[in-house]
Amino acid sequence: SSPPVALATNHTVINTSFELQKGELSSLIETPQGYSILYVEDVKEPEIPPLEEIKEAVTNDFKEDEAIRLARETAEETLTAMQEGADFTETINNSGHKIEESLFFSRNNRSSTTLPAELISQALSLTAAKPYPEKIAESDGAFYIFRFKELKKPAQDKIEQEKEAFETQLLQGKQAEILDAWLSHLMKQGEVTINESLMN
Repeated sequence: SSPPVALATNHTVINTSFELQKGELSSLIETPQGYSILYVEDVKEPEIPPLEEIKEAVTNDFKEDEAIRLARETAEETLTAMQEGADFTETINNSGHKIEESLFFSRNNRSSTTLPAELISQALSLTAAKPYPEKIAESDGAFYIFRFKELKKPAQDKIEQEKEAFETQLLQGKQAEILDAWLSHLMKQGEVTINESLMN
């Protein structure tokens, strides 16, 4: 049976319980909850359940593991074929799968896509010269084959706005540095009195 919840994570209690024989009493065990004494009333020997009882569960587990293995193997073979020059659209259509196209996304803005994070990270490293990832992507038991389609450059007016904001931020930072240096210079040259009551 399972140990009491309060003692279930205590290694000393668990280890001691497995060392005792049927009808044996442990010595005093100190735990964060206090002191415990274990008594083994009965020991149930491990047994292999009859095949008929577990056949369905074992069969289902095997099928699931085999399906995952085959899916991974097929995805890897398909990606290799594409890396070697097979047509993406034709290969995917012939496999009976459907091609899904993502919207544009960027390193800073990924809200336009519902792709798993693992795919986005790999996809952002692709280029027109290197349109396929080196290996398949896996997320939550699903395998993905994808390719780079198009790079959309940011609109020029947006670049200009961001450039202006960056220049303003940089200028403000430089002004703050110069002001700090000037104040530091003044403090070294003369005696400066700071009125704490006026600082708040």
